Amino acid sequence: MPALALWSALMLACACSAAELPAEAAPPDPAALHYEFGRGLRLGESGFTLGGYVTGEYRRSDEGPEQLKSSHASVFVWWEGWERVKLFAEIDLLNAVGQAQDESYNEYGKPPDRRRVSLERLYGDYIFSDAISLRLGKFLTPVGRWNQVHAAPLVWTTSAPMVTETLFPRSVTGASLGGNLPLWGRAVGYSVYASDGKEWRRDQQEDPFAKVLGGRLVLPLGYDLQLGLSAANYQLWSRHGEPQQLRGVDLYWSRGGLEFSAEWMRTRGTAVAGAEIVPDPEDHGGVAPGDSYGRGARRATRGGYAQGVAPLGGKLFAVARIDWLHDPRTITFVRQHLVGLAWRPNAGTTLKLEYVRPSQVSAQTTQGVVASVSVLF
Repeated sequence: MPALALWSALMLACACSAAELPAEAAPPDPAALHYEFGRGLRLGESGFTLGGYVTGEYRRSDEGPEQLKSSHASVFVWWEGWERVKLFAEIDLLNAVGQAQDESYNEYGKPPDRRRVSLERLYGDYIFSDAISLRLGKFLTPVGRWNQVHAAPLVWTTSAPMVTETLFPRSVTGASLGGNLPLWGRAVGYSVYASDGKEWRRDQQEDPFAKVLGGRLVLPLGYDLQLGLSAANYQLWSRHGEPQQLRGVDLYWSRGGLEFSAEWMRTRGTAVAGAEIVPDPEDHGGVAPGDSYGRGARRATRGGYAQGVAPLGGKLFAVARIDWLHDPRTITFVRQHLVGLAWRPNAGTTLKLEYVRPSQVSAQTTQGVVASVSVLF
């Protein structure tokens, strides 16, 4: 298994090179270049900082060949030269090394593992106060928790829950207002965002918003527990202007190395005027992505996940997750189970090994052994 041997060597080399750096004997010169592992390279007093992360993956499907690839090579640039203004950009080179093992294509006619450059984020913030700030540009869609912290070094698993990759676009180009409001003796986070669909450098692998108006609340409930609420009314380019609604709830709890997180989401659409479609019995009631229903017909896609993390000692953690997805276009309910290990020798390095087993194989599921190493620069 040459690929597995190569992968083992890669993980060992990254783990050794990412060992924690000793504390500096003296504060750095503010006018000089300063690099801190996991926090980037500060360019003196210019206000600019460079950072990023790289991720390598090894996958072995129960029914397919091995695959070794570089899934992400991401570069961050942020600027904080003025007190109230911040700029941020992220460019990601996906699948730089390694190719798909088959000729399958996604619903947009592109091979799923095609090498490409993605503009992940490009926005500016103007901070009026802790209670309100304005963001303009391309940013991660404020829905749930996973989508806003999905960078590989910051999450516990290589495989993402199905619901986070299926129900809504990963990013939005537009404007948002957000901040923290002091309510009931606690800081309640909020975000309200809108877009008219003019996506900056659209990712050809995704179905972007044609229009969206949404919001999110994060309520601290005490005992280290947070409750999140997400809602959006939107249209997608592939749905020909059909109005859609998203509603979501998420929970997060963490204490003493233990962590629990969960998300549940539902999208529902009302079709525009058109002839009623009768599902093909031989397709088990399936409906093609471009099909529409009669006026007033409603359909809902639902999904969610629950994930637990427990420390095992030596910066090693056990991870378990169950996630599920029901898509009425295929009349299919899919459940996926994951068990794995994650080792974080320092703040900038994560090595993960997991086994994923779906109730049935589909384009949204992962099956077999998945391993990865991620280094945050």
